[in-house]
Amino acid sequence: MAQVDKLVSESKGDEQALYVIAAAGGLRIAEILGVEVRHIVNNGRLVVEQSVNRFGRISGLKTRAAKRNIDVSKVVGGYLLSFIEGKSGLLFKTKRGTPYRAGNLRRRRLDKRLDDYGFHSFRRFRITHLEAVRAHGHLTKVWAGHSLGNHITTEYAKSLKENLPLRLEEAERIGTGFALPAPKCSKISGAQAVAVAV
Repeated sequence: MAQVDKLVSESKGDEQALYVIAAAGGLRIAEILGVEVRHIVNNGRLVVEQSVNRFGRISGLKTRAAKRNIDVSKVVGGYLLSFIEGKSGLLFKTKRGTPYRAGNLRRRRLDKRLDDYGFHSFRRFRITHLEAVRAHGHLTKVWAGHSLGNHITTEYAKSLKENLPLRLEEAERIGTGFALPAPKCSKISGAQAVAVAV
């Protein structure tokens, strides 16, 4: 989706980080708005454990499967670590420190750039990219926060949640599918910062 490259390259600051997290992580917009600095761990991995409801309040997640860790490539991790430097609390918040409401954020930011697309487009982009590069099928479900179901093979797939080295290797292999800008205060090498993971 060329629109993702365009949105990321033509935005900056919080807005750019919002698009990067949406496209590289495939989170639901309510989940993104619930991400706090403490949810970015171990070199940039995202921990999803809360969301923001339509009233702009921190709430639980949509499903049990939505509580998850999302592994990202080193380049994305470096970008996120640079973005959170010096921050605390919610990553995306109003001047009063309260969570954004997804509808307001869409009208103020996204509609001005792409009026035909909503935030769910980023989630579709991520899942489509994972399928295009033949990411491990069960990991796609884990990262997207989808249920593994009750089929017998899904019992084996649950062990993937615990196999961090395999998940990180797969996250590095599949990349992002869009050009990631170099973070302003880069904690990664110049070569990594310019990398385009396709």
